[in-house]
Amino acid sequence: MHGPDGSVIHPCLLEQYTYRARITDNYRNEPAFPNEARTAHYTVVLATIAAGRVEMLHMHRTGLIHDELLTLLEHDLDLQEIAATLGKG
Repeated sequence: MHGPDGSVIHPCLLEQYTYRARITDNYRNEPAFPNEARTAHYTVVLATIAAGRVEMLHMHRTGLIHDELLTLLEHDLDLQEIAATLGKG
């Protein structure tokens, strides 16, 4: 989806779906998605989420983000973590 000026409104979402489409295309003829590739992917995703939590808490403790924003960001990371944990299998 594009804004009135033609810019992409949600570039991260576009990037995620582009990645998913590329993976689907790369492995569409395989009987199953390679387990080692899936595990490696979700291991990195979970490590990134953990690092994000550490940085977010640091930002909150130093006053760079307020309580409400911390709660919203934590909720988003919680959802990402659940999805990655389920995906990892």
